[in-house]
Formats: sequence, structure tokens, C-alpha cells
Amino acid sequence: MAKDYDDDDRPRRSRDDDDYDDRPRRPSGTAPSGADAFYGHIATVIVGSLLSLCCACIGIIGGGIGLAITKSPDAKRNSMIMLLVGLGMIALNLVLRFVFGFDVQKQLGQ
Repeated sequence: MAKDYDDDDRPRRSRDDDDYDDRPRRPSGTAPSGADAFYGHIATVIVGSLLSLCCACIGIIGGGIGLAITKSPDAKRNSMIMLLVGLGMIALNLVLRFVFGFDVQKQLGQ
């Protein structure tokens, strides 16, 4: 049975506008918690990426954990950045070592 809109006192826009029903709802006043909150902050990505420049394992492990357990798209993006910086540093290390013959221990005289 079709709805009879002639007897309804509400404006037509509020009756038929169902654009808001398609969006996922988050309860008001709640902030992300746990890993989503940790990886959701840009400061975490900056510090994690800087640490990844010195120790690529931090970026790979931290980024991998973040990708596996976060649900927020922002947190996933930030953990992907950490992972890619770590992988980039390993690739740079391999290029320097095997292509250019650079060895840190030889350069330091050990």
C-alpha cells in the first residue's frame, strides 16, 4: 500500500529525504579508542616515520600491526604510511649495499 502524503503535516523534504540513512552512525560523544586512536593521530605517524628512518623494523612492525587491527580509514592510512617508510628504508639499504657496494662496517674501519 502506498503512503498517502496528503494527510501528513510534515514538509515533503523531511518525509522523503533519506540521504542521512545511508551514512554510518557513530554514537555522539564517543571518540575512537585503542589502536584507532593511536594510529589516528598524525603525530604518531610523524614520530613513527622518523623512527623508521633509523630502524626500518619499527615502521614495518608498527605499520603491519596498525593495518591488521585498526578499523578507521584514517588510522589505516597512517599505518600504511609507516609501513611504506619502513619498506622504503629497507629497499634503500639494499640498493646502497648491493648496487653501490656500500658497507657501513668497512667505512668505519672495523
